[in-house]
Amino acid sequence: MGDPLDELINTSYELLRLSKEVMHSCRLKKNKRISASRLIISFFLRRAQETFEAFLVLLRQHCVVDASLLLRSFAEVGINTAYIFYEEKEKEKRSLQYIIEGDDAQRRLIASNIEAFKEFDPAIESRSRQLKESVRQAKDDFEKNFPGVSSSLPPINQRATQTGINILDSFYNQVYRFYSNVEHASMFFGRNYVDEKKCEPLENPKDITESPLFDPKVLLFLFRIIYFEILKAFNNEYKLNWEKKIFELYKRHESEYSLLKKR
Repeated sequence: MGDPLDELINTSYELLRLSKEVMHSCRLKKNKRISASRLIISFFLRRAQETFEAFLVLLRQHCVVDASLLLRSFAEVGINTAYIFYEEKEKEKRSLQYIIEGDDAQRRLIASNIEAFKEFDPAIESRSRQLKESVRQAKDDFEKNFPGVSSSLPPINQRATQTGINILDSFYNQVYRFYSNVEHASMFFGRNYVDEKKCEPLENPKDITESPLFDPKVLLFLFRIIYFEILKAFNNEYKLNWEKKIFELYKRHESEYSLLKKR
């Protein structure tokens, strides 16, 4: 029997290869329908591949804390995927809300720092005007198509519960919220790095290396759960007929749960 982490990593690279084949088949498909939901899931899958590759590099280098940051970020993508695509009749509306929220956040950021942006981007004022008009038009179009509905998304915790998928509620609390302490360098997490009696930094923070919450096998298994959901949503959205191969690899993923208990 090989090293449990190596086994998990090998399957992970197989998952990456499969997802790239799925993505390539999408590019080859003719006469694809254009929609906001397809725009979103294309972004999610492409970003997922990029993040997964970086995540695996960090695990191989035993950089588990930095890997947990990517897992926390990826958990948000997973929650958004489920929120947008879980209910067929809601996906286009929620996709448009997601696009509007992203563009409006960029508009507000630029508006609040316009003078600073000018120092390195002479075209920023033009970009700001374009964004303002684009957001206005998008909100007007949204109101026409979905009268009486807010163009804003609910908070991330509500998105996690509104899908009705119990595991996502757990992911929000156990992954997104817990690793947010790492993201924001809170002292709840920071105490792992210091000798409080001597008030000095620890050279080897054993509370990290010995914690099951930073076990690279656990981090990787959680990451793959989200990745599969994004891949399945992409395949379903474009009707690419990769269900069988995705399911076969998912069963292997599930069978590797027992590896998490091995040291």
